[in-house]
Amino acid sequence: MTTTTTWRRVARLAAASALSLAAFGVVGAATADFASAATCCGSLSIAYHRDLPAAKPYLVSVYGRAAKYYNPTTTRAEVRLWGEDTFSDDFLTGPYTATWNGSEAFVEFAVSGDTLDEDWGTDEIYAGIRIVDRATGKVLEGIETFRVTGNF
Repeated sequence: MTTTTTWRRVARLAAASALSLAAFGVVGAATADFASAATCCGSLSIAYHRDLPAAKPYLVSVYGRAAKYYNPTTTRAEVRLWGEDTFSDDFLTGPYTATWNGSEAFVEFAVSGDTLDEDWGTDEIYAGIRIVDRATGKVLEGIETFRVTGNF
């Protein structure tokens, strides 16, 4: 996949994310002083693809936008997939290193239905994106996507 294709996908996911966040009235809710582990915004797409290997037929696309700009040569974006549960969330897969320009992260990867089937009944999946200082390993910012529900 070319860099141009990657950033076109990033732009499409960013537009979809902005529309969904606007629909729920949460645009601009995060601030630099926000104490939560998750800031700003992210989007998640999970789609079944017949052209992927049968062992991993689901394509996961993750986009995240940081609350501020970071130097992309001294930071990296890591993505982990989680399943939401009542008492504690299940780690599903990752970390994946995302394409990162200092303010936006994007990654796609294939997973199995077993990976996404995180509990009995409806599955609630989200991605956590960490902006990490390359030198120290310190997490500088955390971004969570909205939840995608389904039976995988």
